[in-house]
Amino acid sequence: MEYIFNDATLGTIFGIIGTIVLGYIANEYFSYKRNKRKVEIEEKRIEAKYILKMMENSKNTSEMQNNLLFLTKTKLIRDRDDLIANYAHDNPYLLPAFGGLNSSPSMPTLTVTNITKSPCEGGPIDGCWKLSAVADIGEVVGVHIYYKNSLDIVSEETTLSIRWVSVSNSNEIVFFGGAASISMPRAIGEAHLTLMGKYNIEYIPESAKWYPKLDEVHEADADALFGDSGFNIGDVNPGKQGVLVARFLVVKT
Repeated sequence: MEYIFNDATLGTIFGIIGTIVLGYIANEYFSYKRNKRKVEIEEKRIEAKYILKMMENSKNTSEMQNNLLFLTKTKLIRDRDDLIANYAHDNPYLLPAFGGLNSSPSMPTLTVTNITKSPCEGGPIDGCWKLSAVADIGEVVGVHIYYKNSLDIVSEETTLSIRWVSVSNSNEIVFFGGAASISMPRAIGEAHLTLMGKYNIEYIPESAKWYPKLDEVHEADADALFGDSGFNIGDVNPGKQGVLVARFLVVKT
């Protein structure tokens, strides 16, 4: 029996073959991509387990630094462009801390109170200070920073700072800030103030007071306290603590 294929028939056959081949190639490609993705996910899961185990077995920041460098050097975790190794080597004080400023605090880093209605003592660590407060026009609000050096090394060049923002379409103001150091992890916090109307707040001049001890008080530099640099209180020795209080008046917008 003799088969005669014209150009149209051959074109159809080659078209079917091409479709089958392309379908096979596409299926193999997407199968490869799926398998590659599974491998990548598994590798990341294993890397995460290494890092978590490293954190569990690190007793302090120095050990964490050494363990992290070990994981990168032995390539147990991937480190593109040596970013992790360089970070751990150059900035050990930025690693997750087992101690530092306010790692074992007696109270939150940043708190507020309505001084007009609920006066709080400026210096002592007082349960009167809260994470939120409510105030009306003409009332005075206090913002309180607490800091403590929980490590056995000096907190060098320690600075205190306060910032605040008004929340859009609300009567809420959020204060944030805390204590920072060049030798250990910083302590940050936030506190919320709800105003009883479309009001604003103004800092009361010369009201920011720093209490390095219960019976010792200094006026704080407000420009530094509310600025980028922070108010520099110098070195804080191990175990030492203190507070800063600034006062604000609720005014018309």
